[in-house]
Amino acid sequence: MDAILKEVPRAAGVLLIDERGWILLQLRDANGAFPHHWGTVGGQVEPGESDDAAARRELVEETGYVVTGSLRYGSKVTISLPDGGSRVAVLFYAFYDGAQPIACWEGERIEFVDPATLDSLLIYPAQRELIATTLAKVTSG
Repeated sequence: MDAILKEVPRAAGVLLIDERGWILLQLRDANGAFPHHWGTVGGQVEPGESDDAAARRELVEETGYVVTGSLRYGSKVTISLPDGGSRVAVLFYAFYDGAQPIACWEGERIEFVDPATLDSLLIYPAQRELIATTLAKVTSG
């Protein structure tokens, strides 16, 4: 009997960057993995959904913000979850238009954060790597 290969769950998110170069982060609430940790806006990729589409959907669901232009690929990592599982996470980035309001429809808080302060924040595992790799692409490109 052939072993059935289980697909590793995927997640996709968006690093929204404002005119100062500050990045939008979400302080997670007590629900779910890594409560009270900071991370990017995003979530699970649904079956049949592309990473890009999932990132856009999650951004709208969690903040009400709609990216009207293209999302740019930032980085990808495998995250180890507290239950022993893993998830492949893809982070895209886009630039905030300054016009649309940002709501907090998920988590405790959503705010733009100075990237220079990241070392002082409790960021959930692998997010720090995703953010740093993505920001390096933004500043080099």
